[in-house]
Amino acid sequence: MADATIVIAETNASVVVTSDTSATISVTETTANLTTSNVGIQGATGATGATGATGATGATGSSGVVNVTSPITNSGTSTSAQLGFDQTAQNTTNDGRYARLASANAFTVGGHTITAESAAIIPLRINAAASQSGNLLEFRDSSGNITTRISSFGSLFVGSGGTGTNIGGINGNASFIAGGSTIIPILVRGAASQTANLQEWQNSGSTVLTSVNSTGGISFTQVGNAITTVAQGRVNLGGAVYGTGFFGTVNVTGENLGYGIDVRGNANTSSFGARIRAGNAANVALIVQSESSQSANLQEWQNSGGTVVASMAAAGSINVPNGISNGTNNCITFTTGIGRSVGLAISSPSLGGGAGVVSIGNAATVPSSNPTGGGILYVEAGALKYRGSSGTVTTIAAA
Repeated sequence: MADATIVIAETNASVVVTSDTSATISVTETTANLTTSNVGIQGATGATGATGATGATGATGSSGVVNVTSPITNSGTSTSAQLGFDQTAQNTTNDGRYARLASANAFTVGGHTITAESAAIIPLRINAAASQSGNLLEFRDSSGNITTRISSFGSLFVGSGGTGTNIGGINGNASFIAGGSTIIPILVRGAASQTANLQEWQNSGSTVLTSVNSTGGISFTQVGNAITTVAQGRVNLGGAVYGTGFFGTVNVTGENLGYGIDVRGNANTSSFGARIRAGNAANVALIVQSESSQSANLQEWQNSGGTVVASMAAAGSINVPNGISNGTNNCITFTTGIGRSVGLAISSPSLGGGAGVVSIGNAATVPSSNPTGGGILYVEAGALKYRGSSGTVTTIAAA
C-alpha cells in the first residue's frame, strides 16, 4: 500500500492507520487524536483492467543462416537451411577423394570397408537395369584387363579375360575352361590325412552316385536303371579291391547281376563293342583265368537271344557246334546235324550228300618239293595222293 497524506484543518479528526500502512499527517490550528486498530477482512478482488498499449518493437537479431565452408553450400534462409555439395568446385575428372552423386566415380584410394549394422542387413547390393547386358561386376588387373567378372545373368567367370571358368548363373551350371595347354582346369586337393571323399556326384535326394575317395579311387555306385544299391555293382579305379591286384587296374564286382562287366558299343557310331590292346609286343593281350575247381565255361559266345553258339570249357576244349569258318578261305568246316563232317577245302566243301564224312578239296598248288620229317596228303584233279619225304608221289585213290 502506498504512503498516504492526511490533512486535518480546524477540527478534531480521528485517523486510523493499519499496521502495514504508513501515513504522513499534517495538522493545522487544531489538535488531532490518532488511534490504531487491526486490519479488517480484505474485500473481493476487483475486475481486471483493460490491456495496456503494445510496447515498441525490439531491435532485429543477427541472421540464423548456417555458415559453411566450400564445397558445402547453404542456399537457405534464417528459418530453413538448404545444404548442398558444390561439385563444380572440385576436379571435373572425378576427384578420387569424394563420391560424386548421379555420376560415375573412380576412387584412387583403396581400403574401403562396408560393415553391416546387423545380421539381417545386406552390406552391398547391386541391382541390374531392365534388360541388363553389361557385367554386374568386374575385377581388372593394373592394365585394365578383366580377370574376373559377374555377368548380367549372375554367372561368375574367372580367368582368361573373364571368359574362362564359369560357375553358377541362372541355369545353375558350371564350366571350367583351362587358360592354356599346361593349365589344370580343376584341382581338388585334400587336407592332411584326408578321410572324406574328394568329390561326389549326387542326385536330387543327396544320394551319392559317383565319388572320388581320399586316395583317388573312383566308385560308380549306380550303372543304368537296373542298379539301385551300392552292393549291386561297383567299379574301382586306382587300386585292388578284390584279390591282390595292382595299382592302375580295373576291379569290378558284379553282385546279383550275373556278370561283372557289361560293355556295349554305341549303336550309331561304334564299329566294335570293346577293344583290348596289349600295349607291348611282349604283353598278353587278354588273360581269362578260372577260379579253383572251375566248372563253368571260361568263355562263351552267344547270339542276341542268349543262346551259346561257341564256348571254351573249363579244361580249355573248344566247342563249336555250328562250325568253324574263315570267310571264303575256309580251312576247317564243321557242319551242323547229327553226323558231324570235316571238310578241308579252299572254298565250301562238297560232301556229296554225306554226313559224318571227311571232304578234301583239290589242292590249289600241288607240292613240288619234298617235305621234311613227314609226308603230304592232298587231292589233285579229284584223285587222293600222297608225297613222301623222298619225293615219291603215290596215288591212293583215283578220281
